[in-house]
Order: sequence, then structure tokens, then C-alpha cells
Amino acid sequence: MIYNRLFFLTVLTLLTGCNSVSQETIDTGAKLYTKCSECHGEKGNRKALEKSALLQGQSKAEIEKKLKAYKAGTRNVTGMGAWKKGMLKHMSDTDIEALAAYISTF
Repeated sequence: MIYNRLFFLTVLTLLTGCNSVSQETIDTGAKLYTKCSECHGEKGNRKALEKSALLQGQSKAEIEKKLKAYKAGTRNVTGMGAWKKGMLKHMSDTDIEALAAYISTF
């Protein structure tokens, strides 16, 4: 019985620990998001220029993948690729990860 509990707690710790993001990362992402909120809304609940998908409800991994593709110039949804590439060109991978972490809290 004690081994079952120990096993369960170990698995639970591993599962929840793998996706944990520090509050500092979330705060950094929130600061970076201020420019994004002008088009996407305060909580990602607005379609930018009535074209984009809502950011709200997307996972960190999904958002991060999309942002990195925009930055690389390999994504161009609704004709906004070049514009978003320009917005992201000065962001590091760490910045993009923080931004994605914050957006995923919506």
C-alpha cells in the first residue's frame, strides 16, 4: 500500500513538474504581451484585425511553435507573417517562451 502511494506521488510530481513555469517567466511574458494586446485583446479574446484565431485557450507549446515560425519567416497566416516577423525579430527564444507561457494562462 505504501509503495502504491509513493509511486503515485512520484508520478504526480514528475507530471506536474515537467510543465511548471516560474512566476517570473509569466511576469516577463505579461510585459511582452502589452504590444500584442492592442490587436489580440487583454486576454487573447479578440481576433486580430478580425482575421486571426483567438489566442485564448491555446497551449504554451502551440503558441511557442507558432511564434518561432513567424520569427523564422516560415509562417504566414492571413497575410500577417511579415508583420509578425518584424514584431518578433528582437525577441530571444527565452522571450518567446515567456510570452507563450503567459498567453497560455488565458
